[in-house]
Amino acid sequence: MADNEDRAQPPDLRVGRYRLNLLLFLLLIVPATLWMQRHVEPLVTRTALFSGTLSLWGLWKLVESWLPKHVGDDRAAWTRAWLGTRGASEFLLIALVVLAVLYGTTSSIYLDYAIDEPGQPSTFTVEVARHGNPWMEPLEVTSRDRNVGRPFFLDTTTRELTFTIVEPPGYAPLPRTLRPWSSIKLDVPGDFDPVRYALLRIVPGTGLFNSLPPVDAAAPATRFTLVVRDAEDRVVAALDDVRRRCVLLGAEADVLDRLAAGADADALRAALTDYLVVRDVVEAAQQAPVLSVWTRPPVQAPVPAANLDLAPGDTVTIEVRRADADPSQPPVVAATVALDDLGGDSIQTVFLEATR
Repeated sequence: MADNEDRAQPPDLRVGRYRLNLLLFLLLIVPATLWMQRHVEPLVTRTALFSGTLSLWGLWKLVESWLPKHVGDDRAAWTRAWLGTRGASEFLLIALVVLAVLYGTTSSIYLDYAIDEPGQPSTFTVEVARHGNPWMEPLEVTSRDRNVGRPFFLDTTTRELTFTIVEPPGYAPLPRTLRPWSSIKLDVPGDFDPVRYALLRIVPGTGLFNSLPPVDAAAPATRFTLVVRDAEDRVVAALDDVRRRCVLLGAEADVLDRLAAGADADALRAALTDYLVVRDVVEAAQQAPVLSVWTRPPVQAPVPAANLDLAPGDTVTIEVRRADADPSQPPVVAATVALDDLGGDSIQTVFLEATR
């Protein structure tokens, strides 16, 4: 019935409908191509069929290859005739509506393995969180499976997401906004900034050293506490039983373990020896007992929350008090320390001296 109506139309009307449908077709393939490139092509980038730009034009070519078996060799004439029909108008309008819905409600997330430096790990595990809670399954991108991710169809919610490389550690979280029509594409690890830690190694100076209880004392007569605050007066470290050993602080426990294990023991011993020489403790027999305690693995005081990790340029205030002293009394030790930028991850050594 519709075919008969199309044949009954005046030639000028058929030409006008042909031009209208051709315009609709062009309006369809441009956003369709962009939509496919943004949300779908990365998912199938290794498939031969979709290695190029997959679009309605490509699908149209597939249809054209099928046409000779059914409409003869004059495909161009058949195409022109079909584009001049009302059925073509209806089909293209429906396709435009469907595409408009998909274009406005499709989002996607893709991660690409990118070689950032020689010798980098071959596998990275990335967590995607929203408001601190996992939002999707962790994504694992490797040197073999270089592109991972997926599209999200009919998605109408804007989300603030945080991408975190959880394995290997050492990279700062990356915030991104996922809108219903957007795509998040990240190079791993290139788009993630390495975390630069500035840890603090607190060494009890000679005056304070003698006031503190020995490391192995079972029940010291006097107990000392340590509190370290940042510039915003937030507690970044605390110990309720300070002994003569060094204290390492400034990051979470796993970071303290990793950086303490990689610390230069010889450089630390040299710095400790230089300090003793300045304090006129020059005899080896005098230095040995102190150095044997100072060079033990330090007591770790992890930060209570990840957002309190110390960084180069931060300033902290250190207080050591007697546990049984009146809080209104001055501390045994009060010191303000600015963390220097020593390059990369660093451990800055500070000697605490008794102030009273």
